[in-house]
Amino acid sequence: MTPSEILNCRLIHHGLVDTSKKSCEEVVRRSGVIQSQDFQASKWAIGIRLQNSSESTILNCINDGSIIRTSALRGTLHIVSSKDIKWILGLACPAVINRMQKQYQSVGMDEKTFLKAFKIFSKELDGKYLTRQEIYSLLKGHKISPAENRGVYLLNRASLQKIICQGPIIGKEVSFTVLDTWAPDALILERKDALHELAKRYFQSHGPATFDDFINWSGLSNADAKDALESIRSGMTKETLNQSDYWYYGSLKKKPSPDKVYLLPAFDEYILGYKNRDLFLDPEHNRKVVTVNGLFYPTVIVDGKVVGMWKRVLSKGKVYLDFQLFDNLRRRRRPQSKMRLKYLQTFWRCL
Repeated sequence: MTPSEILNCRLIHHGLVDTSKKSCEEVVRRSGVIQSQDFQASKWAIGIRLQNSSESTILNCINDGSIIRTSALRGTLHIVSSKDIKWILGLACPAVINRMQKQYQSVGMDEKTFLKAFKIFSKELDGKYLTRQEIYSLLKGHKISPAENRGVYLLNRASLQKIICQGPIIGKEVSFTVLDTWAPDALILERKDALHELAKRYFQSHGPATFDDFINWSGLSNADAKDALESIRSGMTKETLNQSDYWYYGSLKKKPSPDKVYLLPAFDEYILGYKNRDLFLDPEHNRKVVTVNGLFYPTVIVDGKVVGMWKRVLSKGKVYLDFQLFDNLRRRRRPQSKMRLKYLQTFWRCL
């Protein structure tokens, strides 16, 4: 399999070529999770993979609880299906909490503080939706200071431990509520079954991908990742390129490469979901797209490769697109004049 064939398959498996999914939950469940450090970007990421989407479509799904924004894999914010949230958190939680111990200690937080805060959250948020600042005021009233990132750590850890999650949007602010009440139908899986399911979701939606890609994306230990891969090996397809094994769960879907330009948001799974990005991002331009502190910028994709970056510019009540291309597209295999900007009709997400 050639690099271009791998990239073509990835475009298809990521749901970018054929946006046949009809609900936000279908899109999110297919991917496993959608990175959501940047909330606006994650709405775009779902929308470009969804049939006849609009911003209100996605907000409605968040506000009705079918998809939930919470701290998940690697401890960062993701959008997760309400059905999958508990078993995914069950896998993610232990490693993240272990990694965060020094940060907790640096601001004087111990297990007694966490337990006290969790009791407050369970009592005061059940059936209620409070904003971050309202929760911080609540903590202060119980003599727990949210200063010096303590409030952030408390919300993050309570989310990881399946106590709270983000609820509906109130005005322009996110709210928090009790997870059990907000996601009453969340599935509970045995750990071995959860590992199996996470690996299957990843290699279905991100494949062909390497084992290292999976570890990097999932945040699992090497041992857990090996167990997860082994559990789905019988259903896997393997391709080899430059002595590296690329895996996909199921049969590879090969179609003619689409004659389209894709405008991906910041932190899109197509970019973020891999440890080694050399197949689609020239190392010369890597730091323009992914900064040293982990910021991922919006990208322009042609033939599966990053050919530039884009951003919105607001001027006099209008939205303009500013492109920073790495080379002249006219020199590429497909003339620029024949290319179509994919999903420009859904640029409501930039407004």
